[in-house]
Amino acid sequence: MFSPAGLILAASRARTLPHLRDALLRRGLSSGLTHVSPDGSTPRMVDVAAKLPSRRVAKARAVVELPASVAAALLGEVAAAAGGDSKKRLVGEAGAGLTDVRGPKGSVFSTAIIAGVMGAKRTSDLIPFCHQLNLDKCDVQLRFLPGGSAIEVTSEVSVDGKTGVEMEALTSVSVASLCVYDMLKALSHEIRITDISLVRKTGGKSDFGTGGDEAGENP
Repeated sequence: MFSPAGLILAASRARTLPHLRDALLRRGLSSGLTHVSPDGSTPRMVDVAAKLPSRRVAKARAVVELPASVAAALLGEVAAAAGGDSKKRLVGEAGAGLTDVRGPKGSVFSTAIIAGVMGAKRTSDLIPFCHQLNLDKCDVQLRFLPGGSAIEVTSEVSVDGKTGVEMEALTSVSVASLCVYDMLKALSHEIRITDISLVRKTGGKSDFGTGGDEAGENP
């Protein structure tokens, strides 16, 4: 059976792409590699010219875990701004009524949202074989998880195109999470970015994770 560990082992032993191709074929990938030339000598981007555009939507999430001291500082600032009401809603619908939190560098959520949108739009500059897409929507949202010790970052991206947008959604939450770290690193370097995952996707050859938006599901 093919496994990620088997791929890593094959790659470590392969000095050329043909060797890697043959190693993967022996592990059951009878169709070969989609992103290399037919002779296995050079990498390439998949040609999607013959595909018809369709509606593609993907949602991804990440979690930024905060040390207790950082969480206490941020939630204390929110409670003070809300007149002591710590239960005040932190994230509103589509940004309406958004209560931001401020760190040493300024507004954390607002800056991270902008960074997440920028990340989605620049995905093809960062991931070699991603196609450049004219995105229709990128909705980035941040909220404190129950208990206030972590921030959940989500991004839903859509396009009418020939290829999907899961990489754009994943890049979006990754960049937004890195921005949260940057905005708060003066408070602690023990902030952790975890659980970057696809929540769901629709369009293309198959849908994924369309049963709901719960944590751990993928778009």
